[in-house]
Amino acid sequence: MAPSDSASQTIRIDARLLSGKPLWTVTDVDAVRGGGPFVLDLLARYVHPVSRFRFLGRQARADAVVDVNLAVHIATSVIGKEFGTFALVGMTSDPIAAELLALAIADEDLPPDHSVIGPWEDRVVQRATELELGVRIPRELSLSIIGAATVATHAVIERVSSRIGVMP
Repeated sequence: MAPSDSASQTIRIDARLLSGKPLWTVTDVDAVRGGGPFVLDLLARYVHPVSRFRFLGRQARADAVVDVNLAVHIATSVIGKEFGTFALVGMTSDPIAAELLALAIADEDLPPDHSVIGPWEDRVVQRATELELGVRIPRELSLSIIGAATVATHAVIERVSSRIGVMP
């Protein structure tokens, strides 16, 4: 696998991730305190410690972390977060859509006066779209809502979906 800085390197990764069996990721946004890893940067935690150390020393660290996704295919991602009386859970086979959802859900914990970049502008998402790991633009996303709709759930779903450019 060739990292983003054009210097050819070998990255060693846990063989269990390359077994050919479907790989699922499950992200509890509350458990990672809204800071990740979510989906696209999760696999970098399973590379050999020497390769991980090389990531830390690279100027384009976010690019290298995402590049691991070229070697390992995530079949399904489940992302969830509790919102008091209900839990919002999303499931997708698209790793970029999963990362976008996780970022948008994590933003729900920010104070209203706090400004952040949108999920599409996140460097990890930008690199993943460059590598064509999944959706490239908001109109390639769709949203299906399954479950009881209340005023509270509808408000959260509307905010989260608008952050990623999809209207429910």
